Amino acid sequence: MTFQQILINWKTSSAGFLLIISGIVSIIYAVNETGRAPDQSILMAQLTAIFGGVGLLLSRDVNVSTERTNGHAELEDAGERAPAE
Repeated sequence: MTFQQILINWKTSSAGFLLIISGIVSIIYAVNETGRAPDQSILMAQLTAIFGGVGLLLSRDVNVSTERTNGHAELEDAGERAPAE
């Protein structure tokens, strides 16, 4: 998957980027504010945000948008076929 394919569906990609950035910034802020590692609850919430952002970047709709852009509207899952016209 290339960076261009990720940016085709900009809504999902921007949400993913924002989750990753906010998670990283929040961890850095927590470390700078207290001078030590953040509490487990804060760390788990921010790691969840980071992994959720990665999940949004790698989500299935990126492939669907790419297929539609390239003119391929075929279904890939488990041998399903598009209805004949």
